[in-house]
Amino acid sequence: MKRREVHRPIMQGTINYATDSTPSEVDSYVQETKVEERVVSIRNGRIARKRPALLDEGFELVNAPMVFQTPPTDESIRASYPVIEKELLEYPSIEEVLIFDHTIRSSIPGASKRKPIHLAHADYAEQAGFSRLRDLLPDDYPRWERGHFLIVNLWQSVSGVILSYPLAFVDINTAADEDLETIKVVYDNRIGQIGYYKFSPRHQWYWFPLLKNSEALLFKTFDSKPGARHWSCPHTAFKHDATSIHAERSSVEFRILVLLAES
Repeated sequence: MKRREVHRPIMQGTINYATDSTPSEVDSYVQETKVEERVVSIRNGRIARKRPALLDEGFELVNAPMVFQTPPTDESIRASYPVIEKELLEYPSIEEVLIFDHTIRSSIPGASKRKPIHLAHADYAEQAGFSRLRDLLPDDYPRWERGHFLIVNLWQSVSGVILSYPLAFVDINTAADEDLETIKVVYDNRIGQIGYYKFSPRHQWYWFPLLKNSEALLFKTFDSKPGARHWSCPHTAFKHDATSIHAERSSVEFRILVLLAES
C-alpha cells in the first residue's frame, strides 16, 4: 500500500453486498456466494473531522491492550483476556466486561480455518444478541437483559501492519433495519442468526489505513438499546485501489459482552 494513502481523506474500494439470491441458511459463519460488488467511497477514519467512536458511530480506533508480535498460540490469547477486560473497564461508560470467545483469521494457506470475510455483515441478527446472552450467562441473564448491554468485537493484527484485506465499517447512523437480511446459521451444537447487508446509497463507509499491531479496532456487533441508531455496525474486509503489493494478513478478534453503566 502506498504511504500517501494514510493521508488520503476518501478512496474507492469494492464492497460485497448481499442480493436476493444470497443463501438465507448456511452451515458456516458467512457464505460469500451470489453477492453484488459495489465500488463505494470509503472515508479515512484516521483523519475524519469527527473521530469515530464506539457509542456514536459504532466503531473506533484504540490502542491494543495486548500486542501480539507473532502469530500467537491459543493459550497466549486466552491469557490476555484479563488484560483486555481490565483495559475496557477504564471506559467511563462501561460497568462490566466479559470476553467469551476469540477467533484467529488468516489469508495464509493452512494457517487458520477462518479466512477474512468479504461480505458486509452483522455478527448477530436483531434479536440474536439476547439469545447469545442467555446462552452465556443463564443465571445472570435477567440483570443484564434489564440493563443496557453490548456485544463488541476487538480486532487486531497478529502479523504486522495490515496491507491487504483491511476492515471497513458503516457509520451506524447511516444504516437501517431494512438494509439487513436475517440469515440462519446451523452450527454443530446450536442454531444462530446473523445478518447480511444489501446495498444502500446512504451507507457511509470508513477504514483505518496501515493498521499496526499496536492498534486495534473496537466495534459494536449488538446493542440491546440502540435508540435511534442501528443496533449493529456493518463491517467487512474489502479490496481497495491502493494496493501496490500483496501481503498475507492474520488477525485475532475477541468477542466481548459489555454492560454499560446507567446514565
